[in-house]
Amino acid sequence: MQPDRDVLPTITDPGDRVLGVLELRRLREAERRERRDKWLCWLTAGIFPRPQRPPEPAASTWPPPPAEPQPRRAAAEPPRRGQPRAARVEPDRDLPGQPPRLASPRAVPTATVLLAGAIGGALLASLLAVGLAARHAGGATQTSTTATASADPGPTGFAETVVAAWLGAGEDHHAQLEGLLAGPADLTGVPSGSFQALSSTALSATPLGPRYWSVLIAVSQVQRVVDPATRRASWQDDGTHYYRLGVYGSGGHYVATGPPGEVARPNPAAPPGLAASTQEAPDPADPRTDRVQRFLAAFLTGQGALDDSVAPGLAATPITPAPYAQVELRAVGYSATAGSARVIARATVAATTPTGNVTVLGYSLQLVRRDGRWYIAGLDGANALKPTTRSHP
Repeated sequence: MQPDRDVLPTITDPGDRVLGVLELRRLREAERRERRDKWLCWLTAGIFPRPQRPPEPAASTWPPPPAEPQPRRAAAEPPRRGQPRAARVEPDRDLPGQPPRLASPRAVPTATVLLAGAIGGALLASLLAVGLAARHAGGATQTSTTATASADPGPTGFAETVVAAWLGAGEDHHAQLEGLLAGPADLTGVPSGSFQALSSTALSATPLGPRYWSVLIAVSQVQRVVDPATRRASWQDDGTHYYRLGVYGSGGHYVATGPPGEVARPNPAAPPGLAASTQEAPDPADPRTDRVQRFLAAFLTGQGALDDSVAPGLAATPITPAPYAQVELRAVGYSATAGSARVIARATVAATTPTGNVTVLGYSLQLVRRDGRWYIAGLDGANALKPTTRSHP
């Protein structure tokens, strides 16, 4: 006999009492809540603890029947091949006060999934960073190589390099000269490291032919000295030496035609005519000298008012931080007499540093007189020359 689908089913309790509609709804709501909790336990795998709920009220008012002794269950048989394993409910050992969690034999804990995802993401990011770094390094190397290849030191820069390498070379250090000289170099009996170039500066390059120059280099060098008593080696100042070297090539490719040859110090050029040709001891009674002294002291030491010594409409800035603590005017000379309204002064000063070291400096200053008072209108470290006049035919 088929049940009538239009009739609301009823559920009987142990006392054969028929449940009402509200009680039936409560039971079904409890079942749905239990199934939802089981799914949450399976998804979180016990990682996220759930807050405890107060116990549900009893679905019915009758007293529960006495608990009957449960029969002893037989040992569970292992699942057969192809038969899905049933999930099991286990108490949470880490959270004893929480409800039991659902432990599925095929379920993967969320923490494991998150950890694997984090490791994979980090590995991918590191591989991407390495690739970008390698690409950037390759581009930087290519750019650096291109810049190096395009830079041309010229015959003078090449000569400075060759002379510095030649001074430090010896019979057991031929490698540092490879590619610099045309042909082998005989350094038999020359100990390596006998000389060392502190600085090398090309002074001139005289053309001797197409793509061929004779370069003059000034080298400040030291030489190795061994004390015969203690056999201890030390470096001794050897002064400035001058060498000439033949350099051939162009476009960044050069070669020395032979070893450098030491030559005499070149003769200086004839001195030009200076605006202030002579210098004398400063005269304290000369107002021009007093202005020069005050200005240089404020300019080099920061002591005193610098603006008071500058001509109106002009500005001057002292050296910051001040390199000297004291300035002494040792000599001064002028291009014209004190009656002129515009004068060029040539001054030599002794400047003392805060640590007590003294150095000598030279300056050329332009002075103008306005309203009976002298002002500084210009400053240069190079001495001013006499004005030249051209004769017209």
